[in-house]
Amino acid sequence: MNDKNTFETIFILYQIIWYNILGLYSLYRGSFLNNGSYKSAAIHGIVCFINSFCCIMQYINLDLLFINEIRIKYLRYIEWTVCTPLMILEIALSSNLTSIQTMPIIVLSISFCLCGTIAAMTTIMWFKIVLGVQGTLYCIIVIYRLWKLTLEKIDFATKDTRVAIANLLCATTIWPVFVVTWGLGPDVYQVINIKHEYIIDSVSSITLKTFALSFALISTSERIEKTIEFITGFIR
Repeated sequence: MNDKNTFETIFILYQIIWYNILGLYSLYRGSFLNNGSYKSAAIHGIVCFINSFCCIMQYINLDLLFINEIRIKYLRYIEWTVCTPLMILEIALSSNLTSIQTMPIIVLSISFCLCGTIAAMTTIMWFKIVLGVQGTLYCIIVIYRLWKLTLEKIDFATKDTRVAIANLLCATTIWPVFVVTWGLGPDVYQVINIKHEYIIDSVSSITLKTFALSFALISTSERIEKTIEFITGFIR
């Protein structure tokens, strides 16, 4: 059926199940929220379903392309290019950012994903490095602008905005992990192999989606209200 070992098969199936659980619960939870929060929850669910679809494609060995004898994990780059703007939109909605504030950040996020995609398709090392540096700079600008605009916009007195900060903290901590792993992986410097890169990316992705939903659930619990205050207290 496929050439994956038992661990890889079980891990992929686990991801498929977990992403669908997260996606369905996000939509379920969103049905009890107001309009803005529902949109944010719906976007989170869509991102999880996209991740699940990519895992299914990987399970049936349809996640790779060969262009000019270069192996490219094309689904990863499609996932990044689609899901990163969606996650930024999710944060923007929960932080009450305007469309004028959000769109330049989304365009930059797509740009740094495209830099990674183009770099993976070339064998010219100096060109890979240039694109890698350019994409990393875009990523830094995206993180900086998200923090700057969110901190200017939100009111720390409300639970929803404190959760937005917690989600932003989670996302902007894990995004650089993807960038570093990509740089060290087979598509650029080849310091780590494709399996190690896959495990790091997968664990980071699951952690990001799970923690983002967890912080949203925490916002509805009075018993752990102080947990949110503790997490966001460092940002004040």
